[in-house]
Order: sequence, then structure tokens, then C-alpha cells
Amino acid sequence: MRKLITLTLVTAVLGTSVFTNQVSANDDVITSASVAKSYTYTDSSALQKKIGEIIDGKAGLKSKTPVGCHKLNASNSFSVTGKDNGQTVRGYQCYIYANAVYNKLFGETIGHGTNLKKSKKLILNGGRTASYNLFKKLGVRTGAYLRASVSKSGNYNSDGGHSLIILSYDENMISYIDGNSNGRGLVAVTRESWKDFNRRQLSGISRRIHLLVQPKATYYDKMYNVPKTTKINKISSNNQYVTVKWKKIKNISGYQVVCDNYAPNIQDKLVTVNNASNKTVINLNNNSRYNLKVRAFKSVNNKVVYGSWSKAKTVTINYRETNNPQIVSDVQETTVVTDETCVAQENAFESETALEADVQEETTELSEKYDKKIVDDEFYDGVIPKRKIEF
Repeated sequence: MRKLITLTLVTAVLGTSVFTNQVSANDDVITSASVAKSYTYTDSSALQKKIGEIIDGKAGLKSKTPVGCHKLNASNSFSVTGKDNGQTVRGYQCYIYANAVYNKLFGETIGHGTNLKKSKKLILNGGRTASYNLFKKLGVRTGAYLRASVSKSGNYNSDGGHSLIILSYDENMISYIDGNSNGRGLVAVTRESWKDFNRRQLSGISRRIHLLVQPKATYYDKMYNVPKTTKINKISSNNQYVTVKWKKIKNISGYQVVCDNYAPNIQDKLVTVNNASNKTVINLNNNSRYNLKVRAFKSVNNKVVYGSWSKAKTVTINYRETNNPQIVSDVQETTVVTDETCVAQENAFESETALEADVQEETTELSEKYDKKIVDDEFYDGVIPKRKIEF
């Protein structure tokens, strides 16, 4: 299973940026508020509205900062107080911009990640490479805050750190908005490859992911009218299939079940279920391990809005394969009867009737011979077909 995942990334840099003129010719850098459409990044109408306001400059700072402006320079300090956690954060450029955007979206400021009430840390002092598989595994969603740094401390008082909020990503590209994209205070939305993102923001300049934070699922789902997160109650497997049972959620349109197999040459299984609480996924690969997850979805204004994936459960498919069909030698033990067998039996009985009418004087030995032939014809080799399980 490989598909687009929607989320929101806001970026901010402290001090002088080292990213000036490092944008690849293949990157898409949006520096116009009228071009940066919020519906490109999320299916939630409530979240689209908030992102649209941020793009237009209403990020929660005293100075209006729309996409395309150059007002987030190193000489202007701002402060932001979290609506729900009450934490006041003061700073410059990317750091304060990212905190302001996160606060507008979710009611909290991140700061150093030490006073979070409704948010959770997906990564604390992680590696130097971001990837689709990493973000998918963590369940990164629109609005996640990413702090990059050259050290585990976060470098909050130097130009070695950078703060982000994620808009969308897929296997090939990642989109984000930042408050200092060109080193001169420019607010912009950038869409670039994972390779370019890592080169310009992380491994290419010896940075690591210091923090990756987003709201807890229950808070996020309630705020932006997305389905709640379900829970897998039970999984069971038999040969090539696995059955998943989960907790039902009210007021949703259906569920998606995914069997993730991280082997590069094995395709993930993704199935859609309507109003049910279980599903059997078939034709899984033998001697393979799968991570099973379930998420709910619902239709809102003719768009599908997905909830978070449930916590994964692991199952191993391991059974003994047999290529030789089962041979049945007793006709009374199987319902498989071939046309050839019926014809042979019919011909044998016809021969016996003609023999009794025309040759009454045949010896007992000859009669027994024909009787034996009839009995032999009633025995045959039958093949039991392998059971085939379908959707």
C-alpha cells in the first residue's frame, strides 16, 4: 500500500539561514498567498479554513505575515502564548513562526517541548534523515511541528536550529510552510523531494530531528471533525489469510484495513470495509510478517476524511505448502465422480445383462470373472481440489 498522506508543516529558522539560493530547480517554492491553496494539503474543511488564514498572514503574530512577505527578519522578536497550555514562547523568525502556527491550529505552543498538555512527541532526538516510511510509521499528520538541530539540545539560541510544520507528503515529495525560507525572512510554501529536504534541512548540513510533535489523536480528531481512532481487538490467521476484528466507531462511513509488509518486493494489502467490525484479508505471502492496522473514514462535503491508524498488531503467515493433491481410493469417501467412471460402470452393467440373457450355460468361474470386473470398475482415483478463498 502506497498513497498520499495529508498533513501540515510550518518552518522557522533562528538567525541567519544557510539555505539561501539552495532551492533545486525541480522544487516548487510558492511565494504567493493566492497560489498556496489550503485544500491541497488536507480534506478536513475546518483544517483547510485555518491553513487558509495562515497562508493569508493570520498566523497569530502581531505583524501580518502572509506567504510572500519578508517580515520575519532577525531583528524582530515576537511572543506567542498557548491558548490551552498557557506557555509563552518568545523568539525570532522560524522558531516563533512555527510556534504561532501550531498554536493557531491546535491551541498550544511547543517551546522546548517541556510543557505539552494535548500534544505528544513522536520523536525526541532522532536521526538525520526523514523519509516517507518513517513519517507513515509514526502517523505524522497535518500540522506536525518539526524542530531540526545540529545537536540534541535543539540549539534554541543560535542559527543551527530550524522549526517546521508539515503540510503533506507522499512517497516522493514533502510539502511545508516556513517563516524564513530564503534567509531573509521570507514566508513560503515549499514542495520538494525527500532527498532535497534531507540535503537542505537535515543530513546535508549535519542536522538531526530534535523534536517531532503533533496533537494526541483524540484531541486532533475532535477539533477537526475526523473519525476517532479505533482499536484492534483480535487477529487470527489460517494459511494464506488473516481475520482482523476491531472496535466499532459511531458516525463513520467505513474502515480501511492494511497489511503492511516491509519486504521491498511484496505489495501491501489494503482493503475497504463498510459498516462492519471485522475483515478477512486473503492471499497473503507465506513465511512473511505483516503489521495490521485499521482506520475509520467518513464522507464530509463529498470528500473522504480519514482518522488515524490504530496501533499496529503483528502476525506471521507460516504454513506448510503441498503440491501433491490428496488421492482418494474409496468411492464412498468422496463426492468427486468423473464422467469416465459413470460410463465405465454403465457399460459394465449392460455387458452383464447381455451375458445373462445369451449365455445361460456359462460356468460359475466365468460369471465370477465378470463380477470382479464390475467391482474393479467401481474403484477410481479421485482428486480433492484445493480450497479457494475469495473476497
